[in-house]
Amino acid sequence: MKINFPLLDEPLAIENATFLVLEDQFTFSTIVKQFYQYTDDGELKLFDRNLKALKEAELLVITDVLGYNLNSPAMLKLIHADLENQLNDKPEVKSMIEKLVATITELLAFECLENELDLEYDEITILELIDALGVKVETLSDTPFEIYDFPQYVLDQDYFLNPENMV
Repeated sequence: MKINFPLLDEPLAIENATFLVLEDQFTFSTIVKQFYQYTDDGELKLFDRNLKALKEAELLVITDVLGYNLNSPAMLKLIHADLENQLNDKPEVKSMIEKLVATITELLAFECLENELDLEYDEITILELIDALGVKVETLSDTPFEIYDFPQYVLDQDYFLNPENMV
C-alpha cells in the first residue's frame, strides 16, 4: 500500500509494520482527520501497488493499537475471507481440502443414516471450515517490545521527511 498527501513529494510505501511519525501537531491532526473522513476524492490518497485507489470500505482506522482486539468478529471475517482468497490462488491445495471435506461429509452422512433419529446435515464451505477450525490471530506471545527494526518515516516540524531504519 502507498500513501500520499499534499506535503509529500512522492508517495510513501507502507508495508508490513511501518511507522509514520508526524512531529508537527497541526499536520498530525489534519492527517488523522483525513483518515477518519477518507473519501476517494479527498486530499489523502491511499492506493495499492497497481496504483488502484483504496475504497472507503477497505480502510480500517485503529486508534488504540495496544487495546484493539485483533480477534473481533469483523476482523476475523476479513481474515477468514483473505485466507479463502489465498486458497483460491493455490488450486491444488484448495482441491485437496475440498476432497477431504467431501470424505468427512460422506462419513458423517452415513452415520446420520444409521442413527435412530432422523438427522439431517448440510454441506460445509471452505469459509465455514476455516471458522469451525477457530482460525484467529495468535496474540499471547508477541509484545511490542519483542519486535524491532520497523521501517519508519519521520516528517519533522520543518516538513523534512527523514527515512529511518530503511533498507
